[in-house]
Amino acid sequence: MPVSLANRRWIVFDVNLKTCFLAMKYVIPIMERQGGGSIVNVSSIATRGLNRVPYGAAKGGVNALTACLAMETAQRGIRVNATAPGATEAPPR
Repeated sequence: MPVSLANRRWIVFDVNLKTCFLAMKYVIPIMERQGGGSIVNVSSIATRGLNRVPYGAAKGGVNALTACLAMETAQRGIRVNATAPGATEAPPR
């Protein structure tokens, strides 16, 4: 399958990356007002392999966003981390 931004598989950006961004955008000001907090994003170790370009790019974005915001918000008492679950048993795709 050729890589194309028109491909419906790119919806994973909305599901995986955009939701993390929007959630943090709205919760960080609340956490700042209350003196701190903790954010845990969900990433994945399954970001490499065949037919994983959209998913891998989205989860890589989650990792980068998490790392950047962890550094930017640490002085304000906000911890930002990500969990990266491994393989799970699932039916074949």
